Amino acid sequence: MPRVTLTDRFVSGVKTGDYFDTKSPGLNLRVTPNGVRTWFLIFTSPKDGKRARVTLGAPRTKQTQSSRLPCTSAQNGFYYETEKVFHTGRRMKVTEYALPDVGAQRLWLQNRMPEVYREQSVTKHQLTADEAFLQFLDKMDEQSQA
Repeated sequence: MPRVTLTDRFVSGVKTGDYFDTKSPGLNLRVTPNGVRTWFLIFTSPKDGKRARVTLGAPRTKQTQSSRLPCTSAQNGFYYETEKVFHTGRRMKVTEYALPDVGAQRLWLQNRMPEVYREQSVTKHQLTADEAFLQFLDKMDEQSQA
């Protein structure tokens, strides 16, 4: 699963495999051995927390930029078509809403403003009562020796 910048030129000449875009997290281009190219959006499903895949369609000429739009909208939530199957066997096409992906929002902010939104680990050193008492005794010894 190589990560590359998916450009129109790359898409038109790529060989078999799955390729993920470096600019838009979740944008996936799959090329079958028969040469069929398909765009996918991979995201975390708000229903069960599992990874889900939505088909965006086959690439057309100059479509790479427009294919990135659903991926950036994953940060803000988006609608997608799916098919529901009821216990009676009846099938119905419905439009569902995927909640905003907080992880995608965080990554977007970290990539655009790394000086503000960066991984930080704050450690607070708290002394136990014994450690504080030992430090007090050390200071008292230093003062008495001076």
